[in-house]
Amino acid sequence: MARYVLGGDTWQITQVDKQLQITSGTAKSTLRTFQTPEQAAAQLDRLVAEKVAAGYVVAASDPRRPELEAAIAADPDAAPSYSVYGDWLEGQGDPRGPLIALQVAAASRPAGAKKLEAAAAKHFEVHADYFLGALAQLAERGGDVLTWRFGFIHKAHLHAERHHPLDESLAHVLAHPSARFLVELALGGNDRAQAAIDVLARDAPASLRALRLWSMWQLDLGALWAAMPELRRLSLAGQALALGALELPRLERLELVDSELSNANARTLARAPWPALQQLKLDFGTGCLTGDASIDDVFVLLGRADLPALSRLALLHTRYIREVVRELPASPLAPQLEALDLSSNQMTDDHAIELARHRARFPRLQQLDISANRLTSIGIDALAGFAPKLRALRQDG
Repeated sequence: MARYVLGGDTWQITQVDKQLQITSGTAKSTLRTFQTPEQAAAQLDRLVAEKVAAGYVVAASDPRRPELEAAIAADPDAAPSYSVYGDWLEGQGDPRGPLIALQVAAASRPAGAKKLEAAAAKHFEVHADYFLGALAQLAERGGDVLTWRFGFIHKAHLHAERHHPLDESLAHVLAHPSARFLVELALGGNDRAQAAIDVLARDAPASLRALRLWSMWQLDLGALWAAMPELRRLSLAGQALALGALELPRLERLELVDSELSNANARTLARAPWPALQQLKLDFGTGCLTGDASIDDVFVLLGRADLPALSRLALLHTRYIREVVRELPASPLAPQLEALDLSSNQMTDDHAIELARHRARFPRLQQLDISANRLTSIGIDALAGFAPKLRALRQDG
């Protein structure tokens, strides 16, 4: 595909055998068919010569502006930075410029959003080869594989069974210009998962803010964290995952589900520097194997006084509920918690009554979840006034 630009106008032409596909601006493409490929090629040369004589020049493929790109990577949710970049791209004749303008406008103008979204979809269709290229097969599978925002792929959702091989699919996404400012990434399945983790550690974009890994086991994740220091949200679900140092100073939300939590990982959780952490969910899983994590490491975590932003805590399937309801009220975390989830812990009425004795230790608590335990009405009633919002579903008391 050849693209030509004159001022803010773009024109492009593509030959496929005996056909020429011609697009002018944001108009729908026209298709012209000739008797032979040679006739189509001759007409292509004639039309290009006319455009060049009129002052059109070949447009750069994927033009770059490092300072504008750095502004987006630093705050990938800020629409104004995309708008500035889009204006510059449009001046270079890049089809992405108008797409950015349309999608930014649709997000900021609710009254006319549908019309703007339709215009953006039409523009995307006209230039689909440019925006997708090698990613077309992934996009054709529908669903939420690729989610777009402000002219770029905002989120990619890949699964080893549907996007095999996982490492190659991920490499194609991360290498594509449309994924230059990828913000959210979800990877699932264990087939070639370690290779995919290695690709991510090597090619993670600076804009990445959220990472979800699920249905994975026995993976070494240690090399990831240095590659994504700006990560804000992290969700990990699997078995026997090797976390490494997990030093993410800007992390705000962490969810870990691991039915074979190791002692090394428990120590990491108990000591990792997370000054910005607001939400923490630890689920020890329901598997027969439990790993060698110690309850003492959990208590070290509960005893930390250096998590000033932590206000939402979930401890599920701990297997140590008796110790938790005794230690948690004395924790430095208790006075700052606004939401506490102790569901799926085999909690009995005695545990609930013990926790209820320490209501004064949780002055900011607004939500308490004690679902999927072994409580009767006695235990539930004991905690009825513990928090304004009490959730106590699916009891096996």
